[in-house]
Amino acid sequence: ITSEDGVRCDIDQMANPDNIAYLPGHGLLMVAEDTSRHELNVLWAFDVEKPDTNPIRVLTVPPGAEVSGIHWYRDVGGHGYLTVAAQHPYLGLEGATTDERRSVAGVLGPFPPL
Repeated sequence: ITSEDGVRCDIDQMANPDNIAYLPGHGLLMVAEDTSRHELNVLWAFDVEKPDTNPIRVLTVPPGAEVSGIHWYRDVGGHGYLTVAAQHPYLGLEGATTDERRSVAGVLGPFPPL
């Protein structure tokens, strides 16, 4: 993807980190990006116990959206959960409906109990 100023970012690497959440006991650092350097913004997972490995793409959000609202809940009924949102999807894209432009939120989990 080429941005307006001609700068590219590798689609398999993070660009412009915006929000983070750490999952203690799981060794994961979740990093949400908000960038114009990728076509779609991504939520990445970094294994802090294996710093030489590449980040893992956990999810992508629709064009124009940013990944936001990440928060770790360590113990909900004995399991962990991660909340995540896609804020302002299809921003700036003509033809998107009002429903398509609504922010959405979700939950990842359950994670194994510690």
